[in-house]
Amino acid sequence: MGTIQKLFFTFFTLMVAAIGAAVFVLYSAGQFRTITPNFNGHCVAVTDIAGPEDIALHPSGNYAFISSDNRRQTAKGTPVPGAIYLYDLKDPSVAPVNLTPDSDENFHPLGLSFFQGEDGRATLMVVNRQSISPSLDKPNKIEIYDWKDGALTHRKTIGGFLSPNDIAAIDHDKFYATNDHGFVGDFSAFLESYVPLPVGKVGYYDGKKIFPVADGLHFANGISLSSDQKTLFVAETVGQNLRIYARNETTNALVLMETRDLGTGPDNISLGANGEIWIASHPQLLSFLGHASDPSKHAPSQVLRLIKGGAGQFVVNEVLLDAGDLISGASVAVSIGNRVLIGAVFEEKFLDCSL
Repeated sequence: MGTIQKLFFTFFTLMVAAIGAAVFVLYSAGQFRTITPNFNGHCVAVTDIAGPEDIALHPSGNYAFISSDNRRQTAKGTPVPGAIYLYDLKDPSVAPVNLTPDSDENFHPLGLSFFQGEDGRATLMVVNRQSISPSLDKPNKIEIYDWKDGALTHRKTIGGFLSPNDIAAIDHDKFYATNDHGFVGDFSAFLESYVPLPVGKVGYYDGKKIFPVADGLHFANGISLSSDQKTLFVAETVGQNLRIYARNETTNALVLMETRDLGTGPDNISLGANGEIWIASHPQLLSFLGHASDPSKHAPSQVLRLIKGGAGQFVVNEVLLDAGDLISGASVAVSIGNRVLIGAVFEEKFLDCSL
């Protein structure tokens, strides 16, 4: 074979490999999926809240805590203060109240977890995502608040997590948290958003130190603990899986029981009153990334409800599939009876829906 033929063969091989890799990424991200809208409920948009990415219910069912942040401004290098809002479920005509009005531009809430003890003492834990991509210059943190008499009082800040995304409180000081990225830097974070690299982790904080308890996850995102605290649910967004762990209540170690393929990119996880699992997800991950940088581009949204069947296995039901007309890039779905609150990463609204 001559030199020209060898060069042509090498070029052709590389081109085919590149096309194959591109097709694989597009297929894995759901870009070839047809989005056929599916929703039988009715929704009212609650506006003027930037990036309501996560929602945590108060045990009374009377109100909800909502994390809010203008993440596009942060990405542009001109961050504005984020906020925690309180939404009155009994009187939704009342505008959500900003519970953290004195926060500065270093406060960027993401995942939330609320814990209330038998004595009534209550704690709200908040992921403070100061840098979208993991950065040593702007370390991400966990903020701990006491909730009393309708007000949040900041108690302490916990560092040490590279890229925390969501949090699951065990008590007033201990928690599990997901770590979605494994590398520092914009390019590495960009690569991890497209390629299913198993570098995501779950960490446990015992009130003093952080311990790794699960690894090998493809973008570890939402996390939620069962009401009896014996089972931990973790979403793998890029891996498109729900991981179900058994928790050792003495050692806090985790044992993987099941990996459930969802066929969509799960985001936050919430548990219903009857133990059902609610997951907001991104059926087309690349469309979501496009929406992240350009608000004029819609990103499909999907809401799943997993109900445990007679054999003890969870059955997946699609509650909502939307091309982005109702809401783009949905990140959380929380149920209260026949109502569902649906938040999103970048929208300036959330939905209060009746089923």
